[in-house]
Amino acid sequence: MGEENMLYCRADSLIKAVSHPSEEIIGTEEGGLCGVELAFGVSGGIAAYKAIDVIRKLMRWGASIHVLLTHEAHKFVGKTLFEWATARQAIVEFTGATEHILLAKRVKALVIVPATLNVIAEIVSGGASRPLTALAQELLGLGKPILLVPTMHKGMYARAINLLASRPENLYIMPPYLVEGRAKFPPVELVAWWIESIVTRGLDLAGLKILVTAGPTREYLDPIRCITNPSSGLMGLSIAFEAFWRGARVFLVHGPLHPALAEWINYAARSFTVEKAVSTEDMMEKVVDLAKCFKPDMVFYAAAPADFKPDRRYNEKLSSKKEVSLHLVPTPKIVEATMKVVPKALHVAFAAEWVDSEKELIERGLMKLREYGVDIIAINNAKLPGEAFEAQTNRLITISRRGVKWVIKKAHKRLVARQLLDIAASEYVLKRQCT
Repeated sequence: MGEENMLYCRADSLIKAVSHPSEEIIGTEEGGLCGVELAFGVSGGIAAYKAIDVIRKLMRWGASIHVLLTHEAHKFVGKTLFEWATARQAIVEFTGATEHILLAKRVKALVIVPATLNVIAEIVSGGASRPLTALAQELLGLGKPILLVPTMHKGMYARAINLLASRPENLYIMPPYLVEGRAKFPPVELVAWWIESIVTRGLDLAGLKILVTAGPTREYLDPIRCITNPSSGLMGLSIAFEAFWRGARVFLVHGPLHPALAEWINYAARSFTVEKAVSTEDMMEKVVDLAKCFKPDMVFYAAAPADFKPDRRYNEKLSSKKEVSLHLVPTPKIVEATMKVVPKALHVAFAAEWVDSEKELIERGLMKLREYGVDIIAINNAKLPGEAFEAQTNRLITISRRGVKWVIKKAHKRLVARQLLDIAASEYVLKRQCT
C-alpha cells in the first residue's frame, strides 16, 4: 500500500483522514457548529494564507471542513497545508469521483475565503470551470448557503458588488474591512463568527432596527480620576455583531471599551452606526437621539453606566496630599429616557447583581423588571467568576414581562448574545401581536 493510501482511506467516495492529529481540535471550544460539515473554498488572493486560521477556528467550534482550492490559491499556499489542517485531501482538479456533486449532498454550506473578483464573477455568471465554482453552482441550485468573504482593492470591490446586485437569496457576502482603499481581511474571529451565525441562523433578523449600548461610562472627578466599573463592553458588542450578522440594521452606543476590542470596533464602525460616549449623560443623549431619529424595534441596554457621579468636577488634578470629601449624586437612567421616546420598541434591560443565591438573583431581577417597566430583564451574578465583568463568558437569567423565565447557561458571550436575540425575537413577535 502506497504512502498516500496509508494516510487516507475512501469513505463515500471522498477522501477522509483516519485518526489524524488535526481532528483532535474539533469541538474543543464552545460553538454552534457541532456535527456540521462545511465546504471551504480558497481563491487566489494574498489573504489566502489567513484562510487556515478561519478553518481552524471553525473546527474548534465543531465543524468538519472540506477544502477546495483554485489553481491560483494553490500557487499562494499549496494544498498540503490545508490537508494537514483539516485531515482531509484538498480538491484542486476534477476527478472521476465527482467531488463537487458528492460534497453538495453532504455539506451544509460553502464558504469562500478569500473570494476574489475572478471567482465571484464566475459564480454569478453561471460558470463551473473548476471544482470550487462547480460546487457553487450545484449548491445554488439546491438552495444551500454560499458565503463569500471578498478581499480586493476598492475599485474591484465596487465591481464585485455590482455583479452581486441581483444575487440569489442563498448567496451571502460579509461586509469588507475597508481600509486604505482596500477591502481587507476582517479579524479572523469575526469571519468565523459571521460564518457560524449565517449557517445556524441565516438572516432571521432582516428588516429589524436594533439599538445596543455597551461598555462602562466614566464620571470624572478631575481631569484624571473618575468613577467607573470593570465592564469590557464585550457583551454589548457581541449583541451588536450577532444582530448585524443576522441581517438587522444596528446602532451601537458604547463607552470606553477594553483595548483588546479595538480592531473589532474599527470593523464595526465601517459596518453599522457606532457612536462613542464617555459619561452616563452623554450616553443617554446619544441613545435618545438615535431612538428619536431611527425608531428602533428593539433596544438592548447592555452597557454598565455609572449610577453615580461627583456633584462637582474639578478643572485641575486634585492634590493627593489633601483630604477630599465626595458627594455623589445619581446619574440619569438611560432606560427611562429611551422608553419615553420609543415605547413600542422591545426593551431589554440588564442588571448585574452581587448576591449569594439564585433565588435572591431572581428576586432582584423581578424587582428591576417592575421598576424599569421593560419587556425583558437580563440578570447575572457578578459575584461568580466568569459570569459578568472582565470575562469572555457570561450566564444570564432572563425574565419577560409575561413572567416567562429563561436560563442562558454560562458560555462565550457571542453564544449568549445569540440565545438572547432568539428570546428577544420571539418576544418581539408576541408584543407586535398584542399592539
